[in-house]
Amino acid sequence: MGSKEIYQIALSLLPGVGPVTTRNLQKMFGDNEAIFRLKGTHLKRTYGIGDQLTSIILKNRQACLEKARAEIKFMEANDVHMVDIGDDIYPDKLRACADAPLVLFYIGDFSAFPDKSVAVVGTRKSSQRGVDITENLIQGFKNNNLSPLIVSGLAYGIDVTAHRSALEHGLNTWAILGHGFDIIYPAMHRPVAKAIIDKGGCLVSEFPSHAPRDSKHFVRRNRIIAGLSDATIIVESAKKGGAMVTADIATSYNRDVFAFPGRINDSKSKGCNHLIKTNRAALTESVDDVLYIMNWRKTRKSSEEKQAAIEFNLQFEENEKIVLDVLKDKDYCDTDQLLKLSGLNIADLSTALLGLEIKSVINALPGKIYAMNS
Repeated sequence: MGSKEIYQIALSLLPGVGPVTTRNLQKMFGDNEAIFRLKGTHLKRTYGIGDQLTSIILKNRQACLEKARAEIKFMEANDVHMVDIGDDIYPDKLRACADAPLVLFYIGDFSAFPDKSVAVVGTRKSSQRGVDITENLIQGFKNNNLSPLIVSGLAYGIDVTAHRSALEHGLNTWAILGHGFDIIYPAMHRPVAKAIIDKGGCLVSEFPSHAPRDSKHFVRRNRIIAGLSDATIIVESAKKGGAMVTADIATSYNRDVFAFPGRINDSKSKGCNHLIKTNRAALTESVDDVLYIMNWRKTRKSSEEKQAAIEFNLQFEENEKIVLDVLKDKDYCDTDQLLKLSGLNIADLSTALLGLEIKSVINALPGKIYAMNS
């Protein structure tokens, strides 16, 4: 590793400079190294940086460079690698988040990031019911010939159950840590962490080694879990807790959130019930609900098969044919896309969609999304 990595790490270590401010600095000055040579008057030109933050940066940047050099020595000695937000292998799902980490440290195979990814999280004090739900959920993905990446936090309870079940059923899994790689917490989950790496998975953290142990780090960790995932599934949770924070963050990223309901007097289900009651999560009884809402089907017909089905089926109105011509080459489309691609107005499109639903040619999915029947 060279000077490029040193400055990438050092920039991520500057106190008071979060991901958003860091991106502003990079956009304005381009070169990370240049940021460490700037005078205070230049720094203050950056949006979001005033006199106080400029003073903090100037005071700490040399020490951050020294910490970065020490971190690289630790990484080389412990087989830890890093990825910058601009690197090709940095997951696009996470990069799209405004507060995505500038740098991620990892052990394992970071490049094996699939098209589909699911966060499975919940209380640390899980019940046997929660364990059973988690195991059935993971097995359900496997039974439906789907292999989404299972993302969780290696914590007690639901998190570690999700990792173990993914390993058992041959699904890739990533553990997102709230600390550096000088430790594995909790220590009793070290065998699970090792199995994740051995099975082609990955341990990921935005924190350097020997970072101060801070509960706030686990909240920051939760945004990575949500940002890496197409969907976040809450199995069990009290009304307050890390899983609820993850659900809120996933919602802010415009990602789908699912929750398993429970009895109204069960403290471990109050969080899930509240998410469902306030329309912040889809009520989920099994993996089938996730597959339906995410439109993750077992099999998809090719464009040729869809066209053959159309020609074999009933006679269609002209506007229905236009809609089918759009849908046959796509897995699904929302209403806005259909309006744009079909050229129809909203009244004609609505009529055509209703007619096609009646003829059982298309399915209407949540979120005003339409897809041809498989």
